[in-house]
Amino acid sequence: MRTQNIFWLLLFLMFTWISCEKLDTSLPDTHGAKESVESNATCYTVEDVIDGEIADYFKENSEETLSGVWIQGYIVGYASASTVASATFSAGDKATNILLADNPFETDYNRCVPVQLSTSTKANKDVRNALNLSSHADVLGKKVQIYGNLAKYMSAIGLKNTTKYSFLEDDFDYEAYHEEQNQHQDTPTEESQTEDGNEEKEDNGNEEGQQDSEEDLNNFDPLEDKVWSVSEIRGIFTDWFIANDAEKVFNCYVKGYIVGYIGKNNLKQTSFSVEAPVETNIVIAETPNETDYNKCIAVQLRTGSDNYIETRQALNLKNHPENLHRCVTILGSIEKYMGALGVTYTRNYTFSE
Repeated sequence: MRTQNIFWLLLFLMFTWISCEKLDTSLPDTHGAKESVESNATCYTVEDVIDGEIADYFKENSEETLSGVWIQGYIVGYASASTVASATFSAGDKATNILLADNPFETDYNRCVPVQLSTSTKANKDVRNALNLSSHADVLGKKVQIYGNLAKYMSAIGLKNTTKYSFLEDDFDYEAYHEEQNQHQDTPTEESQTEDGNEEKEDNGNEEGQQDSEEDLNNFDPLEDKVWSVSEIRGIFTDWFIANDAEKVFNCYVKGYIVGYIGKNNLKQTSFSVEAPVETNIVIAETPNETDYNKCIAVQLRTGSDNYIETRQALNLKNHPENLHRCVTILGSIEKYMGALGVTYTRNYTFSE
């Protein structure tokens, strides 16, 4: 009997050793992995999860769960529906999840890891209360590490049952990124613009006023070294974006008067006052007393690098209600924001008297 018990014990130990070996293989020490600041455990990057050996493991074991994993990345948005394809790259009214990416400027949901924010346990609630973009729009763009279980989530590999988190020092090279993006910015050639414009005129027999408008659009250069007005952003800049199916133009100066802020997530919901203001955005217009949101643009005030933080602290109406109706020139990127073209990644400013 004693000999039989020893046999079964040895068999059990052998099975346990084989199982642990399999788990270690599924969580490799990949190129981007770092040590967690809260423990000696490995902290994986988003790239590790979506392109590394972890991704390869889930291709073969799609229904498996890898428990007790740290993932680090920048909070770039959230999923508005049940799949990561419904990604919204801004703050919003969804508290059930966030998206992590290696790049704080990421707008491709395929390069993101969805993170579940549940309320099942106290630890789950603590993470949700701290990181959700519905209650804390200010965490957008912040770097964080989160502890949970890797599993199939939102039709992707995601982090579930999150129980711990810690904000990390932002080490992204923002200046290098902006310079690189500005160099690689695609602008349609004058030749192709002129040919398209001429064909449109010949086919449709446009009137003289429309021809003048098309000529202005053909000659428009979004990279021109100038300070743009709000009316230009709402007008010819928007027309150029539509005509060229553009997504973003980097390093643009825009001038306008601070007339309010957006409490939710659409320019239509602009509040032209300093009642219950937020820190995450302002609204600017051509004139200081404008109250028509159709003549305004939204300006994102985010966290991240020192330039972002300094600009946010100086411009937001929550801390500085006296900024209402002040004229300011800002530097940022032009892209769709709050339902219309706006200024994002605002990183410099100058007040005008």
